[in-house]
Amino acid sequence: MDKKIYNSIMQEHKNRVHPISVPKEQIANALYPLQTEFLNSSSNLGRQKVLDKVADLTKEVGDIEDLKDLASKTSNIKKYGSNYLGKKNNFANTNVDIVSNKAEIKTINGMQYVKVNDNDLKSNVMLDQVDLIEGNYISFHDYKDFLKKNEFDFKSSDAIYNIINTINESENFNRDSIFNNLKNNIIGSGNLESLINDNIFGNKSFKENFIETLMDASYEDLGLSVTEEEIKELDPTNDGKISMEDAVVIFGELTEDKNQTIDYVAEYFTKFAEQNRTKPNLQDQNKEQTGYDPYEFA
Repeated sequence: MDKKIYNSIMQEHKNRVHPISVPKEQIANALYPLQTEFLNSSSNLGRQKVLDKVADLTKEVGDIEDLKDLASKTSNIKKYGSNYLGKKNNFANTNVDIVSNKAEIKTINGMQYVKVNDNDLKSNVMLDQVDLIEGNYISFHDYKDFLKKNEFDFKSSDAIYNIINTINESENFNRDSIFNNLKNNIIGSGNLESLINDNIFGNKSFKENFIETLMDASYEDLGLSVTEEEIKELDPTNDGKISMEDAVVIFGELTEDKNQTIDYVAEYFTKFAEQNRTKPNLQDQNKEQTGYDPYEFA
């Protein structure tokens, strides 16, 4: 999905004037039968039951609005990073359906479910972790949980900054110690999708740098334990050249195994730490100031 179009749709929802974005006709269609039932009720108990149904409907509308608001925030780079659409399980098409009032929503046993867009259903590997109703409906609770997992991992990012700044103040660089610290104490327990796709340092992510170095055959510069032979074996076109399309496919193959991916990310940040240990304090400086390139490996 085009990033500008996606952000525009999300922003349109956030800019709305009316606090309730559920179509008035939809609310009216739900309320009209209850109004008729209330007027036809001959007892206080009957009327109270109708009022309870109205309260349930009000909560359902409120829950839908909460889900829409949460989905629209995925375009906020301060919360989800600038590469949200690059993450494997972004639910981008379903998010658009939700904020555009196109998503099918149903209540089952007191819980609300939203229909997952077919395109997301095909590509989202996280869906095997939950019970889908009728094949393609996910509960609001599980959906919100998945959105949260796509947030920018500020905790891990800050921890990596702190390690690098500590290294800058040290005379010696113990590569194995730094690697194991990053791998076991930060990356292994952090949000891997964020550490792969978000711009932790500078204007490029681990994924973008990895793909570029695959094309340039300079992946050693990132400290990654992949060999030229491995890359050649994974080349889908087998023509001796790694195009952008080839690199994307190879990246997917190399990062299919979670444990291996954790190693790659740990190697990447270890190399970054080693080659930037003489730079000014990264936590305090403006990473986007002119002339500063955190990927300028010495």
